[in-house]
Amino acid sequence: MSDDEAGVIRKEIWEPMLRGLAKKPYENITNASEFADDNLSNEEFFANLKYLADNGLCDAELRKSLDGFWSWGGASITTRGLDYLREDGGLSAQLGVVTVKLDADSIKALICTQIDVSEGDAKKKDGLKHAIRSLPAEGLKVLTGELVKSGLRHTPDLLQWLQITGHL
Repeated sequence: MSDDEAGVIRKEIWEPMLRGLAKKPYENITNASEFADDNLSNEEFFANLKYLADNGLCDAELRKSLDGFWSWGGASITTRGLDYLREDGGLSAQLGVVTVKLDADSIKALICTQIDVSEGDAKKKDGLKHAIRSLPAEGLKVLTGELVKSGLRHTPDLLQWLQITGHL
């Protein structure tokens, strides 16, 4: 997604579009005014529709030509889109889909807290914390994945702990 597209993709645009598509579930809607604000520019409409489609909340027949013009053959809400709109999360929630969201600052704070409580030279720990705080998003993503793997490898009693706490 380009920076230009990121600026026009906003929840206050795509959520009403999704709600509009939900009025005719599983129907291919080809008239944009049936589910989108008529005041949207083409750029806003197509960027937000593509965002919904890319995230599996709707199906849209979209094509962008080499010269940047969009064409489309309609859109319809998916089951995932309907579940997203349901207050209870729909069937996805009932089937046990769990999503844990931690923002970058929270992850960095958790890592820095562990650095603080670990043994070691205070100057080295300060350097590590500074490096963590200035990690770019991709670096933090890789580090977080490695920390989860390491944590799971160093938790030999995980099954026993889950049984004791009643999680299994």
